[in-house]
Parts: sequence; structure tokens; C-alpha cells
Amino acid sequence: MWQNQRQRMRPGLALRIQRDGLPALEGVAGHQSEAEQKSIPDDAFDVLLDNNGDFQHLYEQIDRKIVTMVNDRSNL
Repeated sequence: MWQNQRQRMRPGLALRIQRDGLPALEGVAGHQSEAEQKSIPDDAFDVLLDNNGDFQHLYEQIDRKIVTMVNDRSNL
């Protein structure tokens, strides 16, 4: 995915999941979207998650983000 798909998914939520010390997975090697992904700055994403722990840690981050988003919407 990227620039063209990102524009079409609004409203929507774009997540970037990162893991320190590991190179980004290439997906389909040489595919345009994989190369483009590397050029997109973190601030283009709605949510950045760190995947530096176990699955439980990652799931807890996701749960916290969902609760925050629900609470923010209820305060509108």
C-alpha cells in the first residue's frame, strides 16, 4: 500500500508497526509499494506502534490505542 491507497482509505486509520534493530520486511521484493513505504515519514501515519516486546505487549498497545480513540470520540 501507499500513497494512492492511503488517499482512498480516508476516513481510515494508517498504522506503522516498528521493531528496533530489525530491518523492515521486504514483502514482495522489488514491488513499488515496498520501496515507496520506506520513503513515507512516520508522521504520515495515524498510529505508530513499537513491536519490541512479545505479542502480549503489542496487543496491549493496540488495546490502549483503541480505548483512547473511543474515549476521544465520545468527548466530541
